[in-house]
Amino acid sequence: MINRRQAIGAAATLAVATAATQLATPGTALAAQAGWTACAKCQSLWWPNTPYVIPCPAGGHHTKDGSFVYRVKVQSDGGSGQNDWRSCATCQCLWWSGATAGRCAGDLNGHRISSYAIGKSWYYLVDFEPQFPSERHQRGWRSCANCSVLFFTPTGGPNGRCAAGGRHDTAQSWSYLLRY
Repeated sequence: MINRRQAIGAAATLAVATAATQLATPGTALAAQAGWTACAKCQSLWWPNTPYVIPCPAGGHHTKDGSFVYRVKVQSDGGSGQNDWRSCATCQCLWWSGATAGRCAGDLNGHRISSYAIGKSWYYLVDFEPQFPSERHQRGWRSCANCSVLFFTPTGGPNGRCAAGGRHDTAQSWSYLLRY
């Protein structure tokens, strides 16, 4: 006969084994940071959950009016997608750090991964656009050739405002999607 303590222990062992199996699934990120939004003015993906005033290349400050709340995968948890995306400590936009510092609306020297007020940015993964996305994904995201940020362009052409001046440039950009 099994007593209550043995039953609870067996249930806990089963739960841990199930969780370990789920964690070992290749190609799936284990964590995603929710709370990202698209600025209605510049179309860039940015992190609004900060007490600091965030500059927008379209003038004034970023706004999250009408945006979905997006989730971005954390690179250290694994999974598929393009790595080396970071959150800029100045403009809070998600930018690809694999090439240059890009152009930042709040810092003439480019995007930064940390500042006196904001700790070092995590590394993120951004999914490439598949042929048939699931329901909770949005297509139409590109990286700007000039400022390196991730921005929304539903038509696939230049859109939004770039910190380097003019519109974001989609030249040589992959097609991405975001979860919301």
